[in-house]
Amino acid sequence: MNWSYVLKQNAENYPDKEALIGLGKRITYRQLDERVDSLARGLMDLGIGKGDIVALLLLNCCEYMELTFAVNRVGAAWLPLNFRLAGEEFRYILENAGAKALITEPEFEPVVSSVRERLPELKHCFMLGTDAPKDWISYEGVIESNRGSNPPHAEVGLDDLHRLSYTSGTTSHPKGVMLSYDNLYWKNFAHILVFKLSEADRTLVVGPFYHVGGMDLPATGTIHAGGSLVILRGFDSVEVLQTIDKEKVTNIWLSPAMTIMLFQEPTSADKTIHREVPQCLVRGRLWADRDSVRRHISGQGQDAE
Repeated sequence: MNWSYVLKQNAENYPDKEALIGLGKRITYRQLDERVDSLARGLMDLGIGKGDIVALLLLNCCEYMELTFAVNRVGAAWLPLNFRLAGEEFRYILENAGAKALITEPEFEPVVSSVRERLPELKHCFMLGTDAPKDWISYEGVIESNRGSNPPHAEVGLDDLHRLSYTSGTTSHPKGVMLSYDNLYWKNFAHILVFKLSEADRTLVVGPFYHVGGMDLPATGTIHAGGSLVILRGFDSVEVLQTIDKEKVTNIWLSPAMTIMLFQEPTSADKTIHREVPQCLVRGRLWADRDSVRRHISGQGQDAE
């Protein structure tokens, strides 16, 4: 089953429920589904389909999640890029993956343009927003020009490629890691069962979407269950605390460093995080309350992964 069917089902079951919240946007499942329909049609019209790779070079944003559905909808796989890389590192990964299209935002236009001419397989570059430089495609323009479309969902098998991620490449060149639909669904189902995710959950995303912490712990599981994602551009301890309070967040993934920064933030003493956030994940391990996290970062259980 295509990942895009999960969105379609949620749009039918929870049409007016907020799916994505962040950066001044509040997008319902119905609105998200309509945008994905339009975007998928635009990708199909450019000849992007099964077997193709679409690279995503973006900071956290609502468009990132909608792209995962649109790219899979046409049968292609998406390639999340670490935005901290340099030009030649981007070039190597894009060339090695054979990426046919890339979606980015204005901040990264210079670095993409510096390597684009040496990537003959990279046929299409999209820019977020309504305006796009010469030889680029306007992301919102594609959506607006395809309003009302309802393209077919590409048929995929459990062993088909859902996502292509690359290792950090600390000892050699980065290597592509092929994640199948089977990988995605069993991971989502495990999180739904273990973390008891439901349509009532509101997951705060502070890790980068290119990383498992941002995308998979447990963002895709929350969406699969019909819950909501509250998306921050990046990690800021004060903003995290304010957002937990404002958006009534029910779970969050944090790296150990983020956890320490959060509880060292002076304003954290005024926030009842143990009541606001029933579930906190630190490097994949689940703690049920704030005190458990405090014990961990103070020196107990530091071997936890």
